[in-house]
Amino acid sequence: MVFSHDFISAAALRAQMDLRHGAISHCLAGHSLGVFHDLSELVRGTKAERYLQDREYEKAKENISLHYEMDDFEEQTHSNYHQEILNILDLIKSHQPHLQMFHVKGEEYYSWQGFDHHVRFVDIYRLKASDGYCCDFSFFEDNDRFGIKSRHAHIKYIVQDNVERQGNGLRMFRFINDCADVLFNDGIYMLWGWARRINPYSVRTTRNGSNWREALVKIRDAHGEESPSMIRLLALYLRNGWILTGLRKEIDEEIVLCSPEAIQMMFERIGNDAADSFKYSKNYETIVSNYKI
Repeated sequence: MVFSHDFISAAALRAQMDLRHGAISHCLAGHSLGVFHDLSELVRGTKAERYLQDREYEKAKENISLHYEMDDFEEQTHSNYHQEILNILDLIKSHQPHLQMFHVKGEEYYSWQGFDHHVRFVDIYRLKASDGYCCDFSFFEDNDRFGIKSRHAHIKYIVQDNVERQGNGLRMFRFINDCADVLFNDGIYMLWGWARRINPYSVRTTRNGSNWREALVKIRDAHGEESPSMIRLLALYLRNGWILTGLRKEIDEEIVLCSPEAIQMMFERIGNDAADSFKYSKNYETIVSNYKI
């Protein structure tokens, strides 16, 4: 089930190194550093202690967290905008006029010995629909192994903060597709994100429980084969055309939504085997028909 083709896996690793995937990394820090704390007790007072401290410090710097104030977003309009999103504002007006664009500054940092250390400020953007659905993201550029540069969007959250309006999967993915329409027409190559079991927002209780996202399910692919167990949220994304990169944190999976240009490139570079990446998509037959070589 893992999508492991070289070009997207390499890009995923580069994106991980550049972005550290923001808000998820703080969840991993305590677990990844625990071994160093145990060893430090064994070598306290020896020359090895400094070596382990240096290793622990380097490990801490790899666990970058992202913070931004959810309530501080400022609306972007044609009279008040950041230059890099002017074309997106034009596309919203012509393609998806029900969307609004917002901006806030975020800060990346790492924690070391009880203190947070600044890494850099980043621009965080939000696309918001009139019914409350929001998509928070940042931009980054990537050079693939062929030296071709492309622009990508790293998704932080896709959320409906009105709990009573949650639970409508069709509406959520219609909103995601509206956002993708604007971003792909702006030249964004792929949308990157994580299918996570938990997030800071309240989740509506459904017949599947208070956190339906983390329930383990199996789905069938386009060939009738049953999948390995996966969280319900991941299954929803895969059904709606997102694919796996191969990066995983426990049972949380990194996923991408490819633009038509990215899908075309996949089939050109690796042939019809690229279709296997979309085998859980409800649009599998259409994708194969449109892009097969």
